[in-house]
Amino acid sequence: MLPNLSELKEMRNELGLSTQQLSRALNIPERTILMIEGGKTCRSYVTIKKIFDFLEASKAGDRRTVREIANTGIVWGNPTMKVKEAMGVLLERGFSQLPVKDKFGRVVGIVGEKKLLDAKNGGEPIMDFLSDDFIIVDGQMPARIARDLLKHLSVILVNDRGSVSGIVTRSDYLKSL
Repeated sequence: MLPNLSELKEMRNELGLSTQQLSRALNIPERTILMIEGGKTCRSYVTIKKIFDFLEASKAGDRRTVREIANTGIVWGNPTMKVKEAMGVLLERGFSQLPVKDKFGRVVGIVGEKKLLDAKNGGEPIMDFLSDDFIIVDGQMPARIARDLLKHLSVILVNDRGSVSGIVTRSDYLKSL
């Protein structure tokens, strides 16, 4: 039996999840989640059950935060960095992903091994190969939610007090087990 739909928002907030994060984790349109939370009807029992099952599973088990499993040794790329240089950083450090900030310190994307395979030579700027296959989450978010997010995303960036202080990849999560 499902809980009352009015409890969904409260459950989501208790877990520290935004509607966008829940949407990405479950591959459900954010507007659908907003409609359900707003008391509008949703005709899909399967969708509602999927949301509640995820939230219930997220409440159980692992009590660590995403901050606790994050790699804090972030190496940043910049949009003008060349592919060859980015590949060197990834190989030298044993990383699969390189987050990229612009000159104002804003995260503009990530570049990973998969995208760099499309490079024709090492002279192109990594800006041409950026991906938005990441999400920025609060450091207090439960680590167990990271597991579900990483099924759909390559990288989770951890935000603490307004700045990105850590990164979690699938490999980072598996190492934390």
